[in-house]
Formats: sequence, C-alpha cells, structure tokens
Amino acid sequence: MGRPRGPTLDNGSPPRRGSGVIVAALLVALGLLMGIVVTQARGLRMSGVLVVPLFAVYSLYDLYAFPLAVVSTAAAYLGLALLKRRTMLYGRVLLLSAIAIGAVVPIVGLAALSVLTGTDPVYAHLVFLGSVLPGVAAYNYHRLDRDRRIEDVGASLSAFVGLFVLGATVLNPTVAATLGRLTPTVLFASSADVATLRGAALADPALTATGVGFGASVALLLAGGAVSEAVYGRYGVRLNGLIAAPLLALFALQSPSVVPLYLVGTVAVFLVVRTINRRTLLYGRVLLSVAVLAGVVLAVPAAAFLPGVSGFVLLFLSILAGIGAYNFHRLAPAERSTGALLSAALFVVSLAVALPVARPLSGTMLAESLVVTVALSLLGVAVCALAGVRVTRFERERRRLTRRLTAEGVA
Repeated sequence: MGRPRGPTLDNGSPPRRGSGVIVAALLVALGLLMGIVVTQARGLRMSGVLVVPLFAVYSLYDLYAFPLAVVSTAAAYLGLALLKRRTMLYGRVLLLSAIAIGAVVPIVGLAALSVLTGTDPVYAHLVFLGSVLPGVAAYNYHRLDRDRRIEDVGASLSAFVGLFVLGATVLNPTVAATLGRLTPTVLFASSADVATLRGAALADPALTATGVGFGASVALLLAGGAVSEAVYGRYGVRLNGLIAAPLLALFALQSPSVVPLYLVGTVAVFLVVRTINRRTLLYGRVLLSVAVLAGVVLAVPAAAFLPGVSGFVLLFLSILAGIGAYNFHRLAPAERSTGALLSAALFVVSLAVALPVARPLSGTMLAESLVVTVALSLLGVAVCALAGVRVTRFERERRRLTRRLTAEGVA
C-alpha cells in the first residue's frame, strides 16, 4: 500500500474531500460489468469476480501492489498444483488452501516491513482483504483446462490494463478540483501513488487507523474466518462472509456509522438480488457480480452523507454488503434468520475481542458515552445469548440424528 505523503494540488487549491471513492467505485463497477459480459459470452472466470477490479484499485493506490499480486498469485498457483498432486483435497477446502498460500507473501512481507521500520501499519485489515485475491485467482485458474486458462489470464490482464489506464487518466488535478467536495478520498488521497505522481493528491487520507495493531488485526480476521468456516462445515449455515464479521468490527472501531450503513445496504442489495434472480434466472458468479455491483452503486450517494467514514472503508463496506446479501439469498428462507443471528454474534464477539487491545481514537466507538456503551453491551450480550441457544439446539439435533443413524447401522 502507499506511503504517507504531503497533500498537493497542481492548481494550488486547498486540500478538500476528494472524488476518489467515485473513481474507485466506477472502476470496480466497470470491472464487474466486464466480468459479467465475459462470463456470459465466453464462459471464462476472469480470475474471480472481484480480483481484476480490486487489483486495479490497489495498483492505482500503490504501484507495488501489482507485482506483489503477480508473485502471490504465482505462489498460490504452484502451491495449489502441489496440493492437488499430493493430497485428495478438493472444492471449498482447496479454495481455502489457495487463499492461505497466496496470503503468505503480502502478510509476511508487511509484517517484516513493520518489524524493520518499527511502525505498525494502520491499514492491516485492508491489506489482509487484498491478500485473499491471489489465492482466489489461482484457484479459478486451476478450475480451467490449459487452453481456457491461458485465455482467462489474457482476458484478465487486458481488463486490468484497461481499468488501470482509465483510472490513471481520470486521476488528474481537473477532476480532483471539480469533484473534490463530494465524497471521501480513496485514489486521490495524499498517500495514493498515481494521484501524487500526477499532482492530483488531496489532503484526506484514504486509510485511517482502527486503533488495532497489525498482528491483532490479522489474528482477529483469521479467527473470524475459522469460525465462519467451522459453522458452515458443521451446520451447513453460511454467514455473511468468510471474514465479513471481524472486518466489520474493525471498521466499526473507526466509525460506528458503518454498522447501520452495512445493515441497510445488505437489505437493499438482498431485495435487488432476489428481484433479479426471479425475473432473469441469473445465478452463481453472475448473480454474485450483480450483488456486489448493486452494493458499490449504492455506496456512492451514501458517501456524500457520511463525512466521518474513509473512502476505502466505504468501498469495502459496499463490497461486503453485496457478498453478504448474496450469501443470505443462497440460504433457504428458514435458515436466513439463523445465518443473520450467528453473523451478528460473531460481529459482537469480534468487537469485544478487539476493544481491549485497541487504542482509543477520538470520535470513534471507543469514545462514545457511558450510556451508549452500556446499551450496546447489553444488546451484544442478548445477541450472543440467542445465538448460543440456537447453536445448542443444533447440537442436540445433530447428536439425536447421529444416534439414530448409528442405531440403524448407517453411521
């Protein structure tokens, strides 16, 4: 990710809130639309639903992101090939293995940089989210035969180059001065590489602290992902995303307003996804792309009314809302309340774990009044209690079913 730099504008105008979130949302939306078209027309996977557009956004923010992504994807691809030859892993377990292998390079690299420089990156949660992408890309390449794999890599690179060039063209002082008052900065931030090189950087930092250190952030996200996968593996219930709950907790430490925004966005996108699915019969990767696209589009007008939320948080919050809505759509209607309840409980637990190790930040959840803190604590306890009751019921039903199958000689 980018290095801190001073604010600048070629025209000498004072630093202002930037249009970077609009540019980032535009690039993500175009990338998703290209993916939908290519998937429908050619049956390619485009490296993954979000891989190309997010790589483009990361690379515009930090020019080192692309070579790091290439190395991480290659490592994940080779590691996955070795796993497939030496083990019987397949399906979701193979995907998670690819994500883990691909994430090693950026996470270890950032950890080493943190140790060498003596600084603690304040944006570890976003780096972690980006580190998931190489593994996803490698897994998608392995699911294609050789000829289709080469075609997919070529199409993905072409789309990436197109998005990067478009973004670099738009990131200029004229656009920054024209739209600079509308939304929070992302790609126009003072730490964004391309905007700085073109003299279009604004003072607003795109990335701000959550108050939780690098190691604690990564540990929290890993633990949350493990719990989400354990719930799915044991009970077959999908939560709102693999690392959505702990990531939302980290965002909430920065600005409590992201929680209601996420809830409203998820419900709105869910209604959009359900309507489109009923009228067009779209499903799978295409429907997921539509869900994320709807979340990103809804985030742009919301950005203008949430001055306390950074641009990157808004962008990734919209993506989480789209993924969460799609996951809830995939659940059977009778299971949706369980998925929502367990997701809420994981969010509460993640927040409770993060609070003791977080540094107090002015204007964030850590600085709320005592009354608000007590009320939120009681609500969190109630949510966890209800989730505990639901899990206890699941365990009883599971043991009952196991005993019956054992008695019948099936298990």
